[in-house]
Amino acid sequence: MQQKPIQNIVFAFLLIGASVSINGCSVFRFVGNAISSGYEEVVSYFNAYYNAQKKFNEAQDEVFASYKDAREKRDESQLGTIIVPLASPATKPKFNIVIDKCSQILSFYPKSSVVIS
Repeated sequence: MQQKPIQNIVFAFLLIGASVSINGCSVFRFVGNAISSGYEEVVSYFNAYYNAQKKFNEAQDEVFASYKDAREKRDESQLGTIIVPLASPATKPKFNIVIDKCSQILSFYPKSSVVIS
């Protein structure tokens, strides 16, 4: 006896329903993990990593500018001396912000691709 198409569809839905009820949500775990990791990537990059990178570049530019100024201001008697670039008091809070942002990435987004294991 030949089955009707509606019976095949009902059988397919019952089979899918049984497999989902037996396995629970583990059937959809792959999709959930992909969405979760994608969300974590976006949040960690834009909220913390981008801001930390921006502040670090600003602070680094200030340190290099102070080094360049110190190098140009030295006289001929100091030509053989080594100039060590130092962070000004105004630059140090920017480096502290970078440290805080990177700490947030490590503690709140440990699975992000910006975290090196």
